[in-house]
Amino acid sequence: MKKNFSLLTILIFSLNLSACSSPTEREFNKTTELAEQGHANAQIRLAQMYFDGMGTEIDHQQAFIWIKKAADQGDSQAFEWLKAQSVSGNQKAYELIIQILKQDNPLIARWFFEKAQAGDAWSQYTVGWMYDLGKGLIQSPHEAAKWYLKAAKQNYSLAQRVIADKYSMGSGVNLDMSKSLYWYEKAAEQNDVEAQFRLGMFHALNFRNEQNFKAEIARKWLNKAVQNGHKDAATVLKQFEQDYAEVQQVKAFESSAQIENEHLGSYN
Repeated sequence: MKKNFSLLTILIFSLNLSACSSPTEREFNKTTELAEQGHANAQIRLAQMYFDGMGTEIDHQQAFIWIKKAADQGDSQAFEWLKAQSVSGNQKAYELIIQILKQDNPLIARWFFEKAQAGDAWSQYTVGWMYDLGKGLIQSPHEAAKWYLKAAKQNYSLAQRVIADKYSMGSGVNLDMSKSLYWYEKAAEQNDVEAQFRLGMFHALNFRNEQNFKAEIARKWLNKAVQNGHKDAATVLKQFEQDYAEVQQVKAFESSAQIENEHLGSYN
């Protein structure tokens, strides 16, 4: 009788637990079971549940653990989830994509290449990066520049800054400072702080060559970079202002000397 009572107590307790759990909690438990068995769809769903706090507490670390498990299986939905999170500004998602790409995962490399060919700017930039570093694709500076440029032409600011770097160094393209400055300006106008700094710095270092570089452009973009928190912009701006003041003093002295010489010459 005592044994039957104990079994009845356990049964009632189990039923009470089941009754207390919500549908989302039951879904979470079932999804966890399937994810642990290796089902990619369940791993993606579990990642989303952890990310949104559905049936469990929010846990982004667990979300990324499970989405990576699905991505490692080559699941396109996992790649799409990571891409969407990265584009929305999730730095962890971006870092995880880079981590996977650095592992030379051919599945994600092929997925990005297909997306790039279909015209997706973010994927075009990523394919450029893969060609640049030889991750998932054969290293090729020329192909890297080609894909960066495709993304840049679609107004993707990071690609604009990178292709500007390529033109300034002649990496994968012919050295062309006019094109470099053009693409830096395009990125800077989209508030890319590194592009603002580099554009200002190029003009600051070369403002004496007034045909191609301008002091007012140096001042404009270095000030923007300072306002946006670039760690080196204030130092470069200060040095530029000192150099500019010295140049102006020299010009003033030379102008004064020329006027004096012309005045003395008038008496001869």
